[in-house]
Parts: sequence; structure tokens; C-alpha cells
Amino acid sequence: MDNRLKGLLMLGEDIIQFQDIEIKNYSLKEILGKDFGLDKYDYLTNFVNVEKENLVEKYKLENTENKTLFQCVWSQFDTKHWFLELLNTFTNLNWVVGEWEDYVAYDENKQRHRINEKKFNEFVDIFKKIYCINGKITTPESELEFESDQETKERLERIRNFEKENKNKNTNKSNISLISIINGLVAKGRGYTYFNIYDLKIYQLMSLFYNVEHDEKCTFIKDIKANGLWDDKKNSNGNIHWAIDNSPI
Repeated sequence: MDNRLKGLLMLGEDIIQFQDIEIKNYSLKEILGKDFGLDKYDYLTNFVNVEKENLVEKYKLENTENKTLFQCVWSQFDTKHWFLELLNTFTNLNWVVGEWEDYVAYDENKQRHRINEKKFNEFVDIFKKIYCINGKITTPESELEFESDQETKERLERIRNFEKENKNKNTNKSNISLISIINGLVAKGRGYTYFNIYDLKIYQLMSLFYNVEHDEKCTFIKDIKANGLWDDKKNSNGNIHWAIDNSPI
């Protein structure tokens, strides 16, 4: 990740500029609140974990050797609209499905914005960085309680089954979740309580999480070495300085 983006995320900026598109950087309070909800957040962010192989298997796609992930997403109504809903939730524009394998939106000045395959890949890349989506955290399947339209519910139910069947292969299968990280950091007494931790953005929370884990690992190793219990022949010293860069993405 470039240092400029890392700095903006560490500051907790509400908006991250991606070319001509503004991506919303939601706080924990907004994500967990009644107007958004963790179910909807999990459902939408799980889109960027989808791989081409998942789609080929799920939808029995044929002749896909020369097709890209974007083309496979675009070929299916469910996944095409899954990404559309992500765009409409995490940007300040009202997107529609275009006619040329693209997504189109107009801003208040009637300026046209477009996402094609190249821009799709770049958008997904920066979105993963903003929300620290790297396969390390397992998220539960969406309960679909945030939708009321029956047709949309049926579509989301199909996607829910897809999520359940095709979890990212690199995902940690432990029970670590967004909620457990929040609870754990509050319990560790590192200055955050249930009264102030919800003001953090996802990147800030995960930076705190990984650095607390790293600091405790360093302290543990130093204590072992101080007591003469460290075997240099079996263990590498490594870099155990508490301030080593341990960014979540």
C-alpha cells in the first residue's frame, strides 16, 4: 500500500478518493448501526473475496479459459447486481448496470462516471485495502434481514448459499470476527472502551489489532529469552521490535 493511502486510512478520513469516485470509509458505529447492520456489511464485502473458479463451479460456466473474473461476474444476474449494490452502498453515486459490460452513474453536475473491467479491478484492490479484506477474518453469512423486496430477497438467498459453499480458500477458519476483535481489544485495556472504540474505522481497528498482537508476541519472546529458555538453535531471533511495521494490508 502506498504511504499516502495508508496515512489517510490511519487518520480515519470519511472519504477515500479513487480516481473520479469517492469511496465511503464507514466507522464501526455506522457499520453496526441499525441503518446499515453487520449482516449487510458482511454480505457486500464478501463480494471481493469471490474468485473466478468459484463462479465457474457455482454457475456451471463453460468456455471460460480466456474469460476474466469481471466477465464471469457480468455474465450472471446475481453477481452483476451484487457488485452494483456494493457500489451504491460504498460510494456517493447512484449506479446502474450499463449496456457495454460496465456500470454507469451521473453526479449532481450531470457528469458521467463509468466502471469498466480495468476500473473494476482497481476499485476492488483499493476497496480491499480500505476495509482490510485479505482472507484473515471469517465473516458469517448474511441473514438478509435488511431487504424487503421479494425478488431481491431470492437473489440474495442464492448469493448467501454461494458464499457458504465457496468461502475463500485462504480464509482463517478460526472464530475470529469483527465483533470478537472489538471485544478483545476492549478487554485488553489498551485505552479503548465500548464508549470510544466505535468511532474507529476498519483500518484503524485492524491496525490496532495486529499491532497489539505483535507487541504481545515481542514481549513474550523477550521474557523467554530473559529467563534463558530461548533455544537459538531451534528458533530464529527475527525482528521482535515493538515498532516494526505491522500494517493490516
